[in-house]
Amino acid sequence: EEIFTNSEFKQSFQLLAYSFLYHFDQSDYSPKKSSLYRCGIVSLQSLMKNSDYIHYLQFNSASKTKSSDIDEETIRLFEQKLKQLLQTILNTQTNFSQTANSNNCKFCDYKLLCKR
Repeated sequence: EEIFTNSEFKQSFQLLAYSFLYHFDQSDYSPKKSSLYRCGIVSLQSLMKNSDYIHYLQFNSASKTKSSDIDEETIRLFEQKLKQLLQTILNTQTNFSQTANSNNCKFCDYKLLCKR
């Protein structure tokens, strides 16, 4: 839930988005699908230092245990929340408002438009 509202979880959001896209890929080049995925970020800085150079996505599963396995239920929940987020973004009845957290604006390409 927090990955949709807190920018500190942008890498988690990105990994779940990749899992979602991979899961629903219907192209001819797509390999056989699995019901379980494990995503991670390869740290090039850690590559030469130790064997833990892949940082796997860790999250609380439905059973409240730490897991790095992304199952079909997790993908389904991500899809629901993603659809809600996109509907909110595309809703013409909702006014656009400037974020209260100016840290979100540090690297924004549009910060000059809103005078941040």
